[in-house]
Amino acid sequence: LDLDAYVLNRERIDLAAAIAGAAHTLSVAAEQKGVVLRADAPSTLPAIMADERALKQVMLNLLSNAVKFTPAGGIVAI
Repeated sequence: LDLDAYVLNRERIDLAAAIAGAAHTLSVAAEQKGVVLRADAPSTLPAIMADERALKQVMLNLLSNAVKFTPAGGIVAI
């Protein structure tokens, strides 16, 4: 057993809430860059089974890159 291995903790996650949370976290960075960040995830999205910490990290990385590489005046939409 590798003690440094990351153990995934599967749990039920509200995907719409996770998307909204990630967008909220990056909203200030987007605003400072002059990028519009839209999170239009329908509340009817099903819950998923995933590791919450890993899912958040993936979403934050993707959104952070999207904001970083979108020119001012652009839109990042989820």
